This record gives sequence, C-alpha cells and structure tokens, in this order.
Amino acid sequence: MRNPFFTIFLLVLFASQTCFLFAEGIEKPAMLNEQFPPLEADKVTANDVARMALLKSLDIQVTKLDYSARKTDIMKEKARYDTQLTAEATYDWEKEQQPTIILGEKTITSRVSARLSKKTAVGLEVDVFHESQRNSTDSAFAALNPNYEAHAGVEVRQPLLRNAFGIIDRSEIQQVRLDVRGFKEEVIDNIEQIVFETREAYWTYVKELRLLAARKEAYTIAEKFYDIVKKQLDTGLSELPDFYASEANLRDRIQNILDAQLASQVSMNDLKLLLSYEEDVIPSEDLKFREVNVSLAEVMKNIIESRRDYKQKLIEIESKGLNVKVNKMRKLPQLDVFATVQTNAFDENLKPTEGEIFGFNHPRYFIGFDLDYPLENREARAGTEKAKFELKQAKLELERLIQEIILEIENVYKELQVSQQKFKQAIKIEELQREKLKEESKQFKVGRSSSKVMIDYQDDLLDAKTDKIEAFIEYEKAKDKVLRTQNKLLEQLDLVVEI
Repeated sequence: MRNPFFTIFLLVLFASQTCFLFAEGIEKPAMLNEQFPPLEADKVTANDVARMALLKSLDIQVTKLDYSARKTDIMKEKARYDTQLTAEATYDWEKEQQPTIILGEKTITSRVSARLSKKTAVGLEVDVFHESQRNSTDSAFAALNPNYEAHAGVEVRQPLLRNAFGIIDRSEIQQVRLDVRGFKEEVIDNIEQIVFETREAYWTYVKELRLLAARKEAYTIAEKFYDIVKKQLDTGLSELPDFYASEANLRDRIQNILDAQLASQVSMNDLKLLLSYEEDVIPSEDLKFREVNVSLAEVMKNIIESRRDYKQKLIEIESKGLNVKVNKMRKLPQLDVFATVQTNAFDENLKPTEGEIFGFNHPRYFIGFDLDYPLENREARAGTEKAKFELKQAKLELERLIQEIILEIENVYKELQVSQQKFKQAIKIEELQREKLKEESKQFKVGRSSSKVMIDYQDDLLDAKTDKIEAFIEYEKAKDKVLRTQNKLLEQLDLVVEI
C-alpha cells in the first residue's frame, strides 16, 4: 500500500509548481502611452477664460450684433420725420380733332413740378411746392402763344386733437427707445451668462483632469498591491483567487483611466468651443480652498436694483404706460387745421414768369378744417382697454419677479454654504479612507487581511477622492452662481462690455 504522506507531498509540490507557472505566465498590464493633458497646451486660469470669452467668443459676437441690429429700429421709427422729395416732368403733344376752331388743332404742353414734404416733431406737416408749365397752340384766339405759367406755395397741416402736437409720434418713438434699452439689458445679461457658462466649462475641465490624476494614483496603488500579491503567491501567503482579483483590479483601474482621459479631452474641447479657440489649453489655477465668509444680508444688499430682469420689467412697464397714453389719444377725433399760401405768374417768356413768382404779386390764401371720427370708435376703445390690462399685468409680473429674485438668491446662498461644508467634510473623509487603506495594507502583508477587503478599501479611497474633487468644483461653481444671480459676475471680474 502507497504511503499517504508521500501522496500529500506530491500534491503540495504540484500545487506550488502550478502557482509558480501562473505567476510567471501572467504579464503585468502596461500603463497607457498617450500623454494627456498635452504638454504644450496654453496655460489659463478661470479669470483668463472669462476675458478670452469676452474677446473671442463667437456667441458673444453674435449677441452684440443682435443689439446693433435692434438699435436700427430707432432710426426706422424716426423715418416718419424724413424729408420727402417728389419731382415730375411731363410733355404732352396733342393734335386731336377738336369740336371748335377756337381750341386749335395742335396743342403742346410741357410741365415740370417739384415738392418737398416734411413732418416735424410737433406733428406739423409742411409741403413746399413749385410748378412750371409751357403751353403752345395753333389757335388764333390764344392771347400769348407760347406762354409760361408758374405756381409756388406752401401747404401746412396741424393735428389739433388726435396726435395733437405730435404726441403719438413722439410716444411711439419713445416706446422703441425703451424697447432697445430693455434689449440692451438682455444682451448684457446674455453675455454674462456666456461668461458664466465658460467658467463652468473651465471648472468642469479642471474636475476631469483632477479625476484623471486620482485614477492614475489609484492605478499606482493597485499596481503596488498587484506586486505584493504576486510575491505572496510565490511564498504561499496568497492564493490564485487573490492574484486574479489583484490583476482584475489593476485592469479595472486602466479602464477608469481611459474613461477619465476621454472625459478630459471632451471637456477641453467643450471649453475651446465656448472660447472659439483652436489651441489646446490646460488650467493653471491655484486649487487652494478659499473660504468665502459672506452673510445673506450682504448678498441680498441692493440685489433687486442690480438685477437686469428687474430693470427690463421696469422699462416694460414704462413702455406699456406710454402705450396706454397713445391709445387714449387715438380715441379722440381726427381734427386737423390746414392752410395754403401760394402765388402764380403768367408771361410769354420763362424768365419773367419765374421772377414774378418770387415777387409774390399774385397771392392766394386758403385755410380749412377737416374732421374724421368713427361714431362707435370700437377699435380705439378696445385698444385702450387692452393697453390698460397689459399695464396691470406687467405690474403684477414685477411683484412676482421680486419674489422670485429673493427666493433665488436665498437658494444659491444656501447652495454656497452647503457646498462649502461638504468640501470640508470631503477633505476629512479622504484622509480617513487613506489611513484606513494604509493600516489594512499592513495587515495584508502579514496575512491578516484578504484581497477583497484591500480592493474594497482602494475603491473607498478613490470614491472619497472623487467626492472631494467634485465638492471643490461644486464650491467654485457655487461662488460664481451667487455672483451670476446678483448680476455682478462681470463687475467682480472687472470686465466691461462694449456694445
């Protein structure tokens, strides 16, 4: 019968040789060769990207052009006061059969006329006209043949009730000015929003780079653990499942690095797109924690007056108030006074005719009134009522906006306080997780821990570092968000928008 001790010896020897073969045959995963972030990238800070956005961002340039286009509405509205020139020249050669010989058989008429029309800011419409005509005929009864006839004069028309002294015209122009003012506030707010989003993209890029660094550190820790397990496998302190687990852990860290590199590349490209910048960039920010000690009362100080949407709403209310005024005037009858002063001249030569015109020897004076008024006047009445409702609605919207602003600033202030406390806790949690892994590593080296516990603790440390990085970025974004909610981000960054 075979000795059982000899059989046990053979089994142990076979197992140890098998472990040795597995250990020698497993190749350690190589680190990634791709270098990211790029070494030759332009170094920028959060304030740098804000200035670059203001200078280079295509979105901001488009926004500024929107305002430039809107400003032309004022010029367009003022076109009602443009001076109009009307000129006409005709030549009439006629040889039609006439019913009597008194008229003659052939008549030639040449006529030239010009008129200047102008509407003034007080509603007065002025027309200055001049007309010169040459007549010739083969009629034997013509006193002067050929003869020249000229007319010149001034016509005026002044509204007395509706649009009296140009009130409606000036009010409508003022409404357009107010609309442009309100749009300017909107444009500046949009520019600040773009700057805010650019800084957010910058901090996101910083976060991804920091997460990439954390995952590289996690890889280094996993690599050291892999080497320890391999040595212990040779000495019998670890078994094959521990070795497989350590290698899987190492390869998992490589996958994490790949994901982090991709996320960093995408976030950098997002930032470049917002900046309209072609070169690679890399943050050079001093990532030290800077605690902001500001009270809610300080944050709330002058918050309403500094908000651009509040200013826009005030401008809108002023514009709607003018609209009520305009519609009330439209309810009045259209009563205009008009007058004409003109003179004429008649001679067989052109030069004396034109000279006599300016002598004003044959004047004519004409004055009159005209009235236009729809008896029911439903359109004007409806327009007035609608304008009043819109004004009341705008005032109620202003009250609601004030409430929303107050609640919004309270919320972002709370976010700032919470993110600040979360970051402080995250720092301590990371320290504790690092110490926990350090102590557990000592236990593992003497065979008093398992690979599962070690890998779990490595995950805990990586999670804690990730939470700390995200808490820091969240805190930096929260500081910007408070300034953005106050509409003071551009002011704080000392950026001036020229539009």
